Amino acid sequence: MTVRVFSCSCNHKMRFGAGTCSYCFRSSTLLNRIWFYPLTFASLFVLAWLLLQ
Repeated sequence: MTVRVFSCSCNHKMRFGAGTCSYCFRSSTLLNRIWFYPLTFASLFVLAWLLLQ
């Protein structure tokens, strides 16, 4: 069972990681992209590491 957390602007529920809405074919937000969270945590880790040196 897939979890549909994010909604498109057309109120269609989208799966996590979907690049486009399957109903209206609009782009999804950055929060719905798979690469957004690892990239954010990696950049925060590097920033914290640089500040603590």
